[in-house]
Amino acid sequence: MANQAGEQVKTRYGFVYCLFTDHQQDKTLILLHGNSSSGNFWKPLVESHLRKAFNFLVFDLPGHGQSPVPEDPSGTYSFPAYSDLLVEIISHYDVKNYVLFGHSLGGHVILESLERLGGCKGVVLMGTPPLTIPPQLEMAFNMSPQFISFMQSGSDRDVIEQTFKSMLPEEKEDLAGLLFEDYFKTDPRARDFLNRNIHQGKFIDELKVLKQTKVPVCLVVSENDQMVNSSYFKNFLPDQELNCISGAGHYAPLEKPEIFAELILKKFVA
Repeated sequence: MANQAGEQVKTRYGFVYCLFTDHQQDKTLILLHGNSSSGNFWKPLVESHLRKAFNFLVFDLPGHGQSPVPEDPSGTYSFPAYSDLLVEIISHYDVKNYVLFGHSLGGHVILESLERLGGCKGVVLMGTPPLTIPPQLEMAFNMSPQFISFMQSGSDRDVIEQTFKSMLPEEKEDLAGLLFEDYFKTDPRARDFLNRNIHQGKFIDELKVLKQTKVPVCLVVSENDQMVNSSYFKNFLPDQELNCISGAGHYAPLEKPEIFAELILKKFVA
């Protein structure tokens, strides 16, 4: 997104940076980035051959990327507020026929919103363990050194840089710079308030939503995810098909965009 012309869209949570790319296709792929990331995360997928099948809608969550810090951080950095924002942006661009792809936090936002998204024809969730009420956080996430460093607002820059490098295969370590840049562009309060709001139970029962929805959902995990515990899915969703990306970590869509492009075409394009 860095080299493309987007716009600042006024929402109830302040201005949000959005990029809508119209390829004159019937369907739109809406991409939601993860915690302390930005729409730049999706650049390899946006530039892939998916352009022949989808328009793209990408935006930066408040306090992330090119979206300014909101006036009410504690009320904005939460699943319900991000959900309201997603619904509002879809309405702003008048998108009627779409597939949603959420990475990590982005997947939680989709689950929070799914019951309100009448135009949604399919969902891809990558690295998103659907939370229960109360949340089983220590089962859903790997409390690894990488996870702990990532969630701490005051982590040293060198520590965060090494954290990202350790979560990427050696041949993809050059991608750590993008993750590092987005992390330190993010308002650190976004991590603090989101964590607080989750612990206060400010979200819906995502597992219940996933079990009850009629929308086709493609669940994806990666073989070497240092953040998410893949056994959580087997325990809570034993009958759900689980797509595992081998040789990839938490940032699999950035590492192997071609695999996700093919998966989306297979699942959601006739």
